[in-house]
Amino acid sequence: GGCFLFDGSDFSSITDDDQLLSNAVRSIAVDGNNKKWVGTNTGISVFSSANEHLTDHESLIALPEPHEINPVEDVKIDGLGRVWAGVYVDYLVTVGGVAVYDGGVWSDFHESDGLAGPGVTQLAVTSDSDVWVSTSTGVTKISGVPITVEEQELVSLDIYPNPASGSATLVTNHLGEQLKVYTAQGQLVARVRMTSSQYTLDVSAWEPGIYLAQLGDRVEKLVVRP
Repeated sequence: GGCFLFDGSDFSSITDDDQLLSNAVRSIAVDGNNKKWVGTNTGISVFSSANEHLTDHESLIALPEPHEINPVEDVKIDGLGRVWAGVYVDYLVTVGGVAVYDGGVWSDFHESDGLAGPGVTQLAVTSDSDVWVSTSTGVTKISGVPITVEEQELVSLDIYPNPASGSATLVTNHLGEQLKVYTAQGQLVARVRMTSSQYTLDVSAWEPGIYLAQLGDRVEKLVVRP
């Protein structure tokens, strides 16, 4: 069915029409910035505080072929702001594990790391940011996980001029990834792979209004005027 939000009087929905990875939602976690981390049967979709789609995480843990898809059973956020996810594949073979995201990279834990079993069903986080993992064969406590020493460089995305009328120049330090631009209603209007640090986007034929430029987890507003 998707993800449903209650504002105190009415419900609204977020579905695959709104870029949710899948309508088979299994868990939802909200971080300190009010971003929603929605766990589905094919990965995690992230939505902003305004419920706009930001990015997707489809490869949380390494799984053997042909089981690359990561069905997420549970999502939790610890006191350090890290996102924890339980992944479990229960068709053909039984594989799974736990992944943690510190804002830069995903790290994973399997049976070979001491996890009680691959059948991960639920996670619980303590006030000390320890994580208890419930599996079909027992319970494991994960503690003392350090934040990644080699933190990835934060993604920068600058747009000028902004507002723009004929064209807008996008400048970033994050190369090799696709930059996507959406209307305020979530319609994709541009997609480009950033192979250089600067790209000129032609917006002369676009309707005036507010657009959202997304590169990785970074989202910037672009205003197009007549």
